Amino acid sequence: MCQVNDVECLKKKTRKDLADSVAVFEKDVREGRGPLRHYLLYNKKCVHGRDVYLECVYQGYLDAARRFAGIENIPNYKSLLFDIFADIAGGICFFTKDITTERQYDEWHNKTCMIIIQMLNARGYAAVTYGMAQKIVNMAMKYLYLVEKPAKDFLWQFCHIPLDSKILEWYRACVDPEQKTVWSNLDFEEYAQIQTKIRQYLSVCSFCPLEVEYLIWR
Repeated sequence: MCQVNDVECLKKKTRKDLADSVAVFEKDVREGRGPLRHYLLYNKKCVHGRDVYLECVYQGYLDAARRFAGIENIPNYKSLLFDIFADIAGGICFFTKDITTERQYDEWHNKTCMIIIQMLNARGYAAVTYGMAQKIVNMAMKYLYLVEKPAKDFLWQFCHIPLDSKILEWYRACVDPEQKTVWSNLDFEEYAQIQTKIRQYLSVCSFCPLEVEYLIWR
């Protein structure tokens, strides 16, 4: 059976393969403990009436939370985090609808990552890196793909692949064996270089990078 380990294998994958991978991911979310579980199980209603965009960002943060060591030492850190989540969610809701090019998306993405870094730095949390910020933003978009795919079909082609240990393992095997930095230590320059190389590598297949992430993780 073909594994998702190079572009030739990906070219053989079908939209059904992708749908099956998304279904597996949705099952995991439904069986988990994150905020989107409530949304998927209870007729698309969010906990405490929160917006689904905020829930996607919150869920994305939970995927990266183990790397945010010591954040609980910030006074009222939960309130700070939800201020950050709300800021990002507002950007996803109001600004991404106007994005029509890859460059526009990249600019929005970088601005959003910098908001995370700057808001945490301003409260004395200096440990946050670009790699940690991208994980929140990119996973938020992955969750949004799950819950609102038809409504934002125009957007997915521009989205970045979330970088984590598994994706970087695939990246080193298929794209750049010289890459060494762990995802949580990435700076903007290396992050952007990786995303550019992935886009180039996947340009001959029918899936965008965000969709390939689903296929790799299945």
